[in-house]
Amino acid sequence: SLFKPRTRSRLTRYFGRLVDIHIKLGLTSELVELSREFVKLSPSARSHAEAARHLERAGKLQAAMEFWGKAADAQPSSATFRESQATLALRLGDIDSAERILRALIATRRGHADAWVRAGELMAARGYDKRALQLYAVALEQGADAGPIHLARATIRMRRGETEGAHEDFARALSRAENLDHTMEG
Repeated sequence: SLFKPRTRSRLTRYFGRLVDIHIKLGLTSELVELSREFVKLSPSARSHAEAARHLERAGKLQAAMEFWGKAADAQPSSATFRESQATLALRLGDIDSAERILRALIATRRGHADAWVRAGELMAARGYDKRALQLYAVALEQGADAGPIHLARATIRMRRGETEGAHEDFARALSRAENLDHTMEG
């Protein structure tokens, strides 16, 4: 173990500060091991997520992916951890991993349009409009609330200059929304 028993409890309290010091001193190669020690002492989804955020900040992106994955596995119902992991995968240009992660997110909330919409928004925000549109097509096939899906699809189509398709999707969003107020606010 990296720390003596007496100093271990301090690690959990001062982890963020230790990370800052390591970054300022250019000792980022040691941060992965420091993060592993931290989550051993405080094994929870939240600890894994905190370590992932710090590793991301330090530029240790692959290690951050691993910690986001462990946070998501430890708390599968948390959309935040899966979204963070997917966002990082997209940032790394790993569209296949991002899509797999987003599908895992959707699987936990299959009938909820918000999970599908958020997954598509993450993909579109990184420039993967076609993949987002394909994802929305699958959502509609699988029976997600059509209103928010059509609204999200219309937004992408409008940005791409596909005005006719965007208009059709806007019209469908308004006619098929199960909860019109929620659709327009989203």
